Order: sequence, then C-alpha cells, then structure tokens
Amino acid sequence: KFLSLLFLSLMENQAKNKASLQNSSKNQDVASKKIVIWPEWNEAEANLGHVAPKGKDKPKTPLPSAAGGLFEDPDGVKLPPSLVATSWKRPAEYITGNQIPVIVENADKASVDLITANSHLLHSQLICWVIGQLFALWRNRSIITVKEEGALQTPKEWCPWDHIYPVPKGSNVPLYNASGKYCIKLHWMGVWRKVIVDDRMPFDEANQMLLPRTCNTNELWPAILTKGILKIASLDYGGTNRLSELGQCSVVTML
Repeated sequence: KFLSLLFLSLMENQAKNKASLQNSSKNQDVASKKIVIWPEWNEAEANLGHVAPKGKDKPKTPLPSAAGGLFEDPDGVKLPPSLVATSWKRPAEYITGNQIPVIVENADKASVDLITANSHLLHSQLICWVIGQLFALWRNRSIITVKEEGALQTPKEWCPWDHIYPVPKGSNVPLYNASGKYCIKLHWMGVWRKVIVDDRMPFDEANQMLLPRTCNTNELWPAILTKGILKIASLDYGGTNRLSELGQCSVVTML
C-alpha cells in the first residue's frame, strides 16, 4: 500500500513535473556547479567540531554565520527541479513552542512515518524515491549487517540516523550540533565518504519544508540525511533524460 501510494503520486504529478523540469533553469536554489570528490570516511574527523547547546533551553534564533559562529555549507545543496525554495531556515527559526531540536526523538522507535508530514513533497520524483528507499531499508533493517573499517561487527538493526555525525563516544545516537554542522556517511564511487551539510532547511512560499520530516517537527534526521543524499544525487539529475529527476542515484547503495 505504501509503495503503491508513492507510485500513484508519481504518475498523477508527471505532467506537473515535466513543466517544472523544463523550466529548471529558473530554479534559484542551484548550489555551486563544481563537482566535488568528497573525502573518504574518517570517523574521528567526523566527530570533530561538535558544539553542545548551553543548558537545557531551546537555542536562541541564530545570528548570521559570521557573527553567531554558525556553520554555513559553502557548497550548499541543489534541490531537484520540482522544488523551489523561497527561504532557508535554521531549526531554531521553524521549531515552535518549547520543543528542542534533536536528531532523533526516540532511537528505539518501532516505526518511521515519512508520508504524513510530507504529502506536499510527493510530486517530486526524487523525494518520492528517497522516501521509498528509506522505507524499504527500514523494513529490512534487522538483516542489514553493519560494516565498519573493513571488519564485520556484531549485527545490529540498521537505522537511517546511523549515517549522521557527530556521535558521542560509547553511543550510536547522533547529537544535535548547535553549530549546525553535520557529517553524513555515504557510499559513493566504491568507498564510504564524508559529505558535509549544514542545518539550513528550504521552505516554499507556503512555508512548507521542502525536505522530508517526521511528524515530530523537532526531529532533524530525515532532512539532514536527505541533504547529504541530494548532494550526490544532484550530480546526475535526470541523467540523459532531462524530463526526469532520477539519474543513477540509488539511496540503497549510498546507505
């Protein structure tokens, strides 16, 4: 039923995607066009630069990067052509009430819902593909063997947030980084690589986030992980088919 929903959504919005893709040159969210070969993964390096929030209070609305010391990814991220952002916001700017930003709200959760809060994104071929493959991996997480530094470790249930760093020593749950800098562990061109992103999130003119999220609005892992995935996927949006957002991108291979 889940995969059928994704398929139907893709078909119903094919015409919309075609028009959007043909006008992709007007997309204002294009990051630097240079091709970056990301460095090979080094876990020690990935855990450097963590800044813990002060006290237990929600972080204040961030100042500009130069003044507030917040990390801003110089390369940015290129959204798929079907998504057009009108603003970019830090977590403290869109998380409301007394909620505190976290990477994952409950690391022992039994299910992950990436549909309920993301219906406005299902016209995007690439975002549907990301959500569908994350769901497929989640359903089979108990049989995925973790491999670190060339050695097979004790099998554990795979979790999507396992690819987000920094992670404190002795834990497997990534930390919220008050500086806004995260390292994403993704497999590309035969090796695990370190892809760096910041926590600025794109929003459309209706103030809807243009990256996947869960129903917990303070939970960041889907959007942070997707930003890393989009960096690699954007190298080949559509491949030779300019009416498609899907090139040779495989989320399963990356993760």
